[in-house]
Amino acid sequence: LQRDEAVAFKLDWLQLAVLGLDASNPRIADHVPAVLGQVKTCMEGLPAPLLARHRERISLLVHVCQSIGSSATRRA
Repeated sequence: LQRDEAVAFKLDWLQLAVLGLDASNPRIADHVPAVLGQVKTCMEGLPAPLLARHRERISLLVHVCQSIGSSATRRA
């Protein structure tokens, strides 16, 4: 994510991908919590300057990953 100047584009792409995810799909339901947990961890571990520059997008993505991941865990 942090290797070039397309960070905003990549964050938009990730947000659309996560929001478009059907966590109830039986083909992926078992993997959703782990994958979204990894995305959340990666977002939280970004360098401070990058976090500061894209705080709102990153915070939203972390929140969505947490929400969808935890609801998928409860359904399982």
